[in-house]
Amino acid sequence: MLIFIHGQDTYQSHERLKQFREHFCTKFDSSGMNTADFRYSFDVSEIRGAVSSMPFLSEKRLVILRGLVSSIKKADSDEWIEIFKNCPDSTIVIFYEEDDVSDSALFKALSKEKDTHVYEQAHMRKEALEKFIERKTQEYGASIDSRARSMLAESVGIDLWKMENELRKLSAFADSKRIDGAMVEDLVAEKLEERIFELMDAVSKKDAKSALNILTQERRRDTADMYLFTMLVRQVRILLLVRDELDRDPTVQAGAVAKNLKLHPFVAEKSIRAARQFNRDELIKIFALAFDLDRQSKTGFVKPEIAVDLLVASMLGI
Repeated sequence: MLIFIHGQDTYQSHERLKQFREHFCTKFDSSGMNTADFRYSFDVSEIRGAVSSMPFLSEKRLVILRGLVSSIKKADSDEWIEIFKNCPDSTIVIFYEEDDVSDSALFKALSKEKDTHVYEQAHMRKEALEKFIERKTQEYGASIDSRARSMLAESVGIDLWKMENELRKLSAFADSKRIDGAMVEDLVAEKLEERIFELMDAVSKKDAKSALNILTQERRRDTADMYLFTMLVRQVRILLLVRDELDRDPTVQAGAVAKNLKLHPFVAEKSIRAARQFNRDELIKIFALAFDLDRQSKTGFVKPEIAVDLLVASMLGI
């Protein structure tokens, strides 16, 4: 079985992948011995082995490939297509992408196969977004009036990571009261993404004092450490992609990077400046640490706040 999870809404993609993985672990793999999770770096032989291997004392085996589809060059696609077309019935492969990959050769070749399932996670429209706000508010044990719900949809927008964080803060503040428009006006913070850029700018300059000040300020605003960690990992991934662009062409301009990587020009410009402060090996090492910390935080071995501190310390070279 092949499963594609892709699209612009990384929150919904993340949640769907989480649901699939939890269901698989419950049904087939409580020990974790039949799950392989690959991120960013893909070796053909290693992936072929992971896909073709038989499960150990179980009916099924799960292979998660994060970012593989978007990393494959068209000239190399035939070899990869052959691997997945010959995937045994005992292996479930999940292709996880943080963007729309429907134009890729691999997707086009495999998406219409008999046992392939596609989940495209598009950004929510306003009606669905307001239902999301209502549902998440209830999950936090709070309630919200229609004006506040509409204000949040307008001010926070389609970034569900930020929306979840804001709803958590509002629900804690409201206590037993109903969340209203006045609370939204008082508590909804500026876009965290801008603060993350400030943090990345500080760590790229090895300015530990400024970096720690930004972290402290965000924690005082009750920004969830898991959200901070997710945003930091996203930025490290972007830096790695931008570093690759710079290695190919040191004079590449922000406009070209924005087009090639489908980034906002503002994001591309900021990322180029930060990426110049790292070499590719450093960023791969940081990304590998982020992956390990992500796994440990989700299994309870490392608290989210410790994961954030360790990742920032690694980027600072501490």
